[in-house]
Amino acid sequence: MDIFYCQNINMQKPYLKTLKESHNLKNKIQNKIDYLNEISKNVKNKNYLKLYEMLDTARYNKVIRHRYADSNAYMSNLTQGIQGEIAQVLMPKLFEYLQKQFPFFNYKETSLGVYDVIFGQWPSARVIGFLDVIKVEFIFDELAMKKLESAFLDETREVNQVQIDELKKINHTLSSRTDSVSSEDFKSNEDQVLILEKENALIKLEKNSILEYFDNYENFIDAIIKLYENYIISLEQETNDNK
Repeated sequence: MDIFYCQNINMQKPYLKTLKESHNLKNKIQNKIDYLNEISKNVKNKNYLKLYEMLDTARYNKVIRHRYADSNAYMSNLTQGIQGEIAQVLMPKLFEYLQKQFPFFNYKETSLGVYDVIFGQWPSARVIGFLDVIKVEFIFDELAMKKLESAFLDETREVNQVQIDELKKINHTLSSRTDSVSSEDFKSNEDQVLILEKENALIKLEKNSILEYFDNYENFIDAIIKLYENYIISLEQETNDNK
């Protein structure tokens, strides 16, 4: 019987250099260092306008200068881990502006640079969303805003009135029954009516607060949509006035 011997063959592929060596590495590193140094300088000097431009150059140019600019996300992403701290720097100035434009809103910092938006100062004032300080945007609870909008669309009926009327009708039917199960259901429905009536009272307060500073709901929403644009313009105006 023939025996065949195989030699050990090194099957590893050699290191193949297929691309020319990049000569831009030092420049790329320096550009990142320069960017962060510029962020640091503007944080120190509280140059809010420049910070917003540096954090999103494309948006800044589109909204404010009405011209196209490439995204600088590859640079601004360097601040990803410190945006909470940057938001804390930006918030006091932004709060000054918001107090004038939306005086019925209050803010509570729930974690580093994250702020809940509270509607009003009355008892049981509710959190309706949060404020993104870096983007200068309100992120509202969708259901809360739909109910608030409904209060403006239908002036003849309160938001939860259909549910309240239905529950009261059920309660009236159950009240004639004496078994324990129906009594528990009757109490549960009463509690639900109280919750809905309380929400109606809050919505009415919120609606009246909006009408005190805005002619209508549409103007209120328009101010929310244009918050970034209007705020940056106000910063520009302030910068020009101080020159």
